[in-house]
Amino acid sequence: MVITMAAVRAPVAILVVATTVAMLAAGTIVLIAAVFTTAITTVATGAAILVTTVLAVAALALMIAMTTMPAAVMAVTTVATMFALLATLILVRGLGLSGQRKGDAKSKGKQN
Repeated sequence: MVITMAAVRAPVAILVVATTVAMLAAGTIVLIAAVFTTAITTVATGAAILVTTVLAVAALALMIAMTTMPAAVMAVTTVATMFALLATLILVRGLGLSGQRKGDAKSKGKQN
């Protein structure tokens, strides 16, 4: 049995081609895996930033509400007091009770 050079070169060429295809396929798989990893990392980072931002805004809103609550209560109390004084003034003027303070009711009674 005689082995010729063509018989030796054909399997070597097949091995070279197969190795090259395998390396390219492995490189492509690694490249695709790297792209997916980057995409997943980017999405996960974006989601983490969004959640952190929402939590920070919620904490700030709570702090702002707690800080401004005394001022809001004072403003409501002041407005309620103002309307109560106005209502009292209207009642006093409307019922004619303001003349009693001056003593007008006694003097008018004597005139009648």
